[in-house]
Amino acid sequence: MSTSFPHLFTLNPDIKTEDALIFACDYLNDVAAIVYETAENTTPEYRPLARSAIRHLDVVKQVIEGLAARSQGLTPHQA
Repeated sequence: MSTSFPHLFTLNPDIKTEDALIFACDYLNDVAAIVYETAENTTPEYRPLARSAIRHLDVVKQVIEGLAARSQGLTPHQA
């Protein structure tokens, strides 16, 4: 199930892969903070949905951190 979206921006080719991954990880941290606050300040029936989103964000963050470590020649445990 793949959906095609028009490109919203183009990465500058001079930006290192590691730097782009670090930026993406920082951006995810910001999104996680928003979702965490939502989970804490919403009605009880919506809290599990917000907490699920946090878990998904954590998985994506780990993937990005692993890719950044691999691009530097490290294993994820060395990063």
